[in-house]
Amino acid sequence: MDVLSFLADGFVLALQPTNLMLILIGVSIGLFIGAMPGFGSVNGVAILLPITFLVPPNSAIIFFAAIYYGAMYGGAISSVTLGISGASTAMATTFDGRPLALQGRASLALVTAALASFVGGKVANILFTLFAPILATVALSFGPPEIFALMLLAFATFVGLGGDDIPKTVLSICLGLGLVLAAVGIDTISGEPRLVLFEIDGFLRGIGFIVLAIGVYGIGEMLWIIEQTRGEVTTTNPKMTAKGMMADTREAVRRGWKGTWIGSILGFFVGVLPAAGATPGSLMSYGVAKMVSKTPEEYGRGTPDGVAAPEAANNSASIGSMLPMLTLGIPGSPKTAILLGGMIIWGLVPGPRLFVDESEFVWA
Repeated sequence: MDVLSFLADGFVLALQPTNLMLILIGVSIGLFIGAMPGFGSVNGVAILLPITFLVPPNSAIIFFAAIYYGAMYGGAISSVTLGISGASTAMATTFDGRPLALQGRASLALVTAALASFVGGKVANILFTLFAPILATVALSFGPPEIFALMLLAFATFVGLGGDDIPKTVLSICLGLGLVLAAVGIDTISGEPRLVLFEIDGFLRGIGFIVLAIGVYGIGEMLWIIEQTRGEVTTTNPKMTAKGMMADTREAVRRGWKGTWIGSILGFFVGVLPAAGATPGSLMSYGVAKMVSKTPEEYGRGTPDGVAAPEAANNSASIGSMLPMLTLGIPGSPKTAILLGGMIIWGLVPGPRLFVDESEFVWA
């Protein structure tokens, strides 16, 4: 009953006019940030951090949470319409979202992503409220062997996503282009420059994951379009009507419910793990949804289930990653690492005592 009373107090605080306004502003900014390829919610939260000095900590965390969740859905917009993931968390959304758009069903993909994001966020909120103390204990027990097993599972998922051409997928993983590019910059142990091309100073800061994702997906999409069109570009004027949106909503519920529930539950538990975050959660959810589907051959060709699973997962994981940050002081993702820094600036100490000393902040 104490949990329910604390939750009720949190609702009262969150529904104050000032906080409601911050929620609307934050979600709008988050949608814009998430839809811009290369910007990313990490940069958006970091840039807007000084604004929170003007409001109380409760309002500040509500504002940042709104940006965070808005950016989770915003990433689906560019993934579907452009084939370029607006954020790393929306990478898996391109697998089926883009084919749907090429079939003229972009509206169906975006409606499915919106519904899955909503359900994923609500399921994660319920799980957070019910299982916060237990899950914090489990997350604390994860050490290097468990993290290694989790990453191994992620690579196994990549093999499953590769379709019938398994040798090519395994070869791509072994080449590890992403791992090589991630090593560019300053070696954290020796402090020496590593893989700095032609001694260009810009490479000393390393190559960000978002830049790599845009390079892989964006440039690949451009080359594919050039190959398919041969310079003959045709444009269409899509019409979106209320009747069409209602039809898309019914189809999204009918064909995307299984992926939504898989992503909502699996994404939350992956998000709880320190340093896992929403990106592996969305990829794993996509792989599991494909594995349990009766028609796995439809994945990659444009199925609402393939959009629902990663979108529900990244929203669910974004809430799950808040749990280790609040209870253990360990960020579950890069975004929550910035929020952790904000909490310290606001004079709050993350950890088990936070639920006792600052219960209003936590439940708001």
